[in-house]
Amino acid sequence: MRSAWERPGLREAAAENERIVAAGEYTVPGGGRVEIGAAVARAAAGPALFGPEPVPGVPAGGEARTAVEVTGEDSLTAARRLARGGGPPPTAGRGSGGPGATA
Repeated sequence: MRSAWERPGLREAAAENERIVAAGEYTVPGGGRVEIGAAVARAAAGPALFGPEPVPGVPAGGEARTAVEVTGEDSLTAARRLARGGGPPPTAGRGSGGPGATA
């Protein structure tokens, strides 16, 4: 079995990701530019620490509902389906949890 890095295109994709992070922006196929420099700087500055106080952006009180869906699709396909309104938000997919992992 080949490692993930031996699959066609993965080395090139990783190199392109490094170029995008270094530049702090990228251009989408329609010609628009997406700025990521500030987000990269925040991420590189370190993790956010949340203590016992309420987490920002989460409504206080009430009950949270969690849904888990296991499918045979990879995470990108699932994300596309979910973006079209096809189910609960994705958490992980094949490739994020080891060989064949799916959620």
